[in-house]
Amino acid sequence: MIQLLVLAALAAPAAAHQTLWHPAMYGWAKDMSLPEADFTFDQWWFKGELNDPPAANETMSLPSGGTFHAQIASNVQFTHFPDHGYDYDDAKDSSALKAQDGNIMSGLKKDGSVHSADPYGTPIGETKDLKGCAIAIAYESDVTKIKPEDFTVITTNHSCAWYRDTDFQIPSGLPACPEGGCHCMWGWIHSAIAGSSQMFTIGYRCNITNPDLTAPSIPAPEIARKCPFDKNNCTVGSKQMHYWLQKERNNNFQESHDPPFYNEDYGFMNGAQTDLWEAHKAFGPVNESDWAPGTLATSTMNIAITPASSGPYATVNGSSTGGGTGASTPTPTPTPAIASTAATGNLTTAVVSTPGYEAAAQPTTDSTNDNTTPVATAIGSTAGNDTVAESTLAEDASVTTPASTPTIASSGKKKCSKRRRRSRTH
Repeated sequence: MIQLLVLAALAAPAAAHQTLWHPAMYGWAKDMSLPEADFTFDQWWFKGELNDPPAANETMSLPSGGTFHAQIASNVQFTHFPDHGYDYDDAKDSSALKAQDGNIMSGLKKDGSVHSADPYGTPIGETKDLKGCAIAIAYESDVTKIKPEDFTVITTNHSCAWYRDTDFQIPSGLPACPEGGCHCMWGWIHSAIAGSSQMFTIGYRCNITNPDLTAPSIPAPEIARKCPFDKNNCTVGSKQMHYWLQKERNNNFQESHDPPFYNEDYGFMNGAQTDLWEAHKAFGPVNESDWAPGTLATSTMNIAITPASSGPYATVNGSSTGGGTGASTPTPTPTPAIASTAATGNLTTAVVSTPGYEAAAQPTTDSTNDNTTPVATAIGSTAGNDTVAESTLAEDASVTTPASTPTIASSGKKKCSKRRRRSRTH
């Protein structure tokens, strides 16, 4: 009984968080699933474990053009790797477990350790709150020479962290590592509505197998810009990892309620990052429109909005990359919305032609003449249903009315309302 209690006490703290477990990680023999929040650089960089490197014979191999099969869990004992002193054979022998499953001692059966608001057991494809994780690489064998900005994200999985067995697609054509190998880093930042503000970064010794011996070096990565609405604002080309909410060396300065993610909201396509060698786009100073606006208050504006059923937001060499997988090249500026109106009965409805949305105007009443006046708001899009702009119908907008529908002559004379006629009789 005492032994069970001791095991429970040891296992429970690790049940609240996740990491990608591999014997080639720095700090392998320790609890590496704990998050980083408000840490000094020495505390969060490689989890403070630069002096605890992996065994000399341990390397995490990433196959260029292939798939890396990762094991993500709250405790190493829920993976297929050797024991750390606990006895959870049932967890190690299981397959396709959710990332925190198997922690029998803590009784954790919900979704706490993956920090998602999605209900337990939700199938991939139906989840709403998974924000993705990433693997990055630095082509340097001496860990003491590596800086945070040296790591380039080469693959992401937008459904991470959810299942223990998680696949990462590795780009083809990667150059070979230098003698002594490379270093890699796994990164994860969870949803803001499913846990406290924190990030997870783990360092590994790694190597690229099946490299392209003639491939040029990957260009120096740049900071991944936030672009959930305007895909023209996405960083194109190699991108850094997110370093956020620490005391030192952050490259992202968003507030604690606005965490950055490894998904299309920051230009990371799902899977292999195939834009590593594309030229970085030159940007001007950051302005307010670069950051995510608040929820569009359509109810207060009386606008009915219908998202486009499909549509890619980027093209490469004339072909579509598919919607939602990450921009490879900036999209062209969309054609301005063209407003037209058509009368239906006594209600004039404005239809705004845009690449991504349609806006139906609700009528407003002119109190001076009881005329129904359409007021339309055009909802624009940059081929990804993301940029929101407002415009009003031009005064000379063409109006077509059915023959049976009376129209109001523009002779300058206004028909008196019933209210005005009554006021003159008193």
